Amino acid sequence: MVSLIKKRIYAFLIDITIIYFLKFFSLLIYLKTITTFLGSVQIQSKENLFTNLYLLDKYLFIVLFIGYFISCFFITNGKTLGKIIFNLEVKNPKEDETFFDQYLLRTFAYLFCYLNGAFLLLIPLFTKNGKGIPDWISGTKVVPFNETPVKRSDYDQNESFDLRKLG
Repeated sequence: MVSLIKKRIYAFLIDITIIYFLKFFSLLIYLKTITTFLGSVQIQSKENLFTNLYLLDKYLFIVLFIGYFISCFFITNGKTLGKIIFNLEVKNPKEDETFFDQYLLRTFAYLFCYLNGAFLLLIPLFTKNGKGIPDWISGTKVVPFNETPVKRSDYDQNESFDLRKLG
């Protein structure tokens, strides 16, 4: 169990590093655009674009975070680059495949944990089954790729909620 948790941590660190690189290059392009193409704009307008950089940084991170994980759902069937490197995949113990609503819940749960102090992401280190908040909320489980499917009997139904039951 410990090696799986280590792999999950390393995979997430790779994913978050990719998101920060994307954010860095996006902000670099933004700054270069302001300084190059808006040279003739009034100084006050240009200063507003620079002073709002902090807000842009925060919003850009959230958009890139959600965009990265959601695009991975469609492009690689839910495997981020970190999960591919460490040979991990997200499984739905109730079905054969993970549904988009579960992956969306998982993404927002990761974002919530990250923005409220990354220590919330360390919860799997202290639980018996190695699950964290994103796993509980989405009703999914991270397993090594090509592992035998998760059995329904191995899954406690009370650990998560299902959006399909609400609609």
